[in-house]
Amino acid sequence: MVLATAAVVTCAPLPLGLSTTPGVTQAVALRGAGALALLVLGLVIGLAAVALRRRRRPLVAGALAVVLLACAAGHVGVLAARGWGGGGEAPAPDLVVVALNTEVDGVAPEELAALVEETRADVVALPETSEVAAEAMAAAVERRTGSGFAVLAEQVDDRPIAATSLLVHERLGPHERADAPALDLSAVAAAPVDGDGPVLVAVHPPPPIPGAFPRERWVEQVATAAAACTAAPGAVVAGDLNATLDHAPLADALDAGPCVDAAAAAGAAAWGTWPAAVPAVLGAPIDHVLVDGRAWQPLSARVERVGATDHRALVVALARRDG
Repeated sequence: MVLATAAVVTCAPLPLGLSTTPGVTQAVALRGAGALALLVLGLVIGLAAVALRRRRRPLVAGALAVVLLACAAGHVGVLAARGWGGGGEAPAPDLVVVALNTEVDGVAPEELAALVEETRADVVALPETSEVAAEAMAAAVERRTGSGFAVLAEQVDDRPIAATSLLVHERLGPHERADAPALDLSAVAAAPVDGDGPVLVAVHPPPPIPGAFPRERWVEQVATAAAACTAAPGAVVAGDLNATLDHAPLADALDAGPCVDAAAAAGAAAWGTWPAAVPAVLGAPIDHVLVDGRAWQPLSARVERVGATDHRALVVALARRDG
């Protein structure tokens, strides 16, 4: 019963300690799509079992159908708990953060400017975005809104995907480059010059693609990216983490506290951000905003399609906690 075993594993990869196992890693990232596939397959096998009910084999097929349908329901249950809500307007947020992997040239400056205007973003994390592209985006935002953004960028090598940029609104005050985690696809951090405000970090650890990026490197760097949230009190970390809440490197970091996944806290962590070509309900939620839960209360979160990039933008509104 290989199929039944595989279905069960995808339902509970963390308790089984298999979330970083090749194959399982990729499958569990797409819980929504997995639920749909298991539902369809379970129904087909179940109908076949009914059609062949006078033979012994249908007993096996019927049992398999029950397992597949139960696993589909399990996936839906997990996603429902994480939430498809969080799309309402936040009451007077203190900080709005956007994470958007632009897929190098998948988002035009004016498209990013429209998103910033519509969301009133204060911080924009842009994986796979060069300094030149980020400067053009900041200029487009200023033309459209009259507001200026400081641009900080890092590129670890000459690969276009190895550039990560960070836009910081002028209303947050002057910022300077701060220490950022060392990641294969870059990270960049900014701290307020006067020390009044959070450290802001844009991150992009590598994806778990066999043959392109070693699994061990992915595990290590997702954990490193998530740990940036605990490096400074009140920190905000945003970007494409190439991991979901079902993957141990990210889940373990959040379980240790004090940082939380803002979309999960806002009841919207079931929406997928990649690939943008499929409905968000079927996608993988691999883009995140992580915040120090002692300093920030997530008010709302939503995903939005922007330009031609293969990622959806994640938009999060935050309120400062008293004290």
